[in-house]
Amino acid sequence: MKKILSLLLVCIFLLTACVGLVSCGDGNTDDPTVTTDPHGENPDNGGDEVSNFPLPDDLLEGHTPTDTKYFKFKVVDEEKGTAKISGFYTDIPADVVLPIEVEMNGKKYKITELGDSALAQAAVETVYIPYSVTKMGKYVFSGCPNLTRVSIPTTITKINDGTFANCTDLATVDFIPTSVTSIGERAFEGCKANSITIPDSVKKIGAYAFLDCAYIDTVTIPANITEIPDDCFNGCQYLNNVVLPDTVKSIGKNAFKGCKRMTNFTMGNGVEIIGDSAFADCSNMTKFALTDSVKSIGTLVFDGCRKIKDFRMSANAELTIAEKMFGADTSKYKLANIYCAPGSAAETWCKDNGLGDKVKDLATYAG
Repeated sequence: MKKILSLLLVCIFLLTACVGLVSCGDGNTDDPTVTTDPHGENPDNGGDEVSNFPLPDDLLEGHTPTDTKYFKFKVVDEEKGTAKISGFYTDIPADVVLPIEVEMNGKKYKITELGDSALAQAAVETVYIPYSVTKMGKYVFSGCPNLTRVSIPTTITKINDGTFANCTDLATVDFIPTSVTSIGERAFEGCKANSITIPDSVKKIGAYAFLDCAYIDTVTIPANITEIPDDCFNGCQYLNNVVLPDTVKSIGKNAFKGCKRMTNFTMGNGVEIIGDSAFADCSNMTKFALTDSVKSIGTLVFDGCRKIKDFRMSANAELTIAEKMFGADTSKYKLANIYCAPGSAAETWCKDNGLGDKVKDLATYAG
């Protein structure tokens, strides 16, 4: 009996010791709830707000910045100890978390910029930009054929010229943070994205910004935009639904040229100027309504829009219209009704350009 009791006591002792070891742990940080924040700040502890772009889990949990050996660097300010990523090496990984700092010649530098063409044509697929970066140069990611996802921190205020030009695998553009106020020229030229979200913070869009983004089907222009620049959406063949806010004052040359599937276009009440060929070759458009704010219409604005049947003219007393607004030959157009205010400049233009028989009283326009 004593032997049995002794044996039981030994078992209890061993069991207690094991439990103690498990509960104490070894002090490591492999606990999945403890992660390394590649931004260098923990938002839960007062850090910067995380970008509104939903990052893939493998870039958020347990990842540290990609080794600096894959990048090239240049000093920006020796005194402040800042540097920029100026290039990369061909063995760069597909999934990249950009480093926060780099050591050069025994001194550490904070990464604050991405230089012009820093990762251009790199075979990267996902890129996470840390909050230390406050400036992105021109054409930073241009020609990256495999790029699908990017996280841009709220420290960035401008998407520079050509930043994502010809990133042919970039299917969705929903990662522009609300800190961005301008999008540069050719910023997304040639991307195959079918969806683009432009935040309300954006006040300016550069020329050619979305040139030849053939698969975009819908775009909403933010209320702060005052100009649709030249060639902005030229060649966006699938673009169909466009709504302009009343803040837009001008539509540039070729702005929506070649939007072959365009059927729904809502013009705001602030547009005053429409540039040459702005809607040329929108070959599926069947109706179009100018608002009375329009004062100037360029040449060939609706050239090639042969399916337009109903057209509402501006009743603005200051309206001027180029001679060939509809192109050189309207005989093949389906134009049936051009709604004009009686005695208006628009009515006079129609009569002077052989379209007097199409004129209808603006009061009968049903929209």
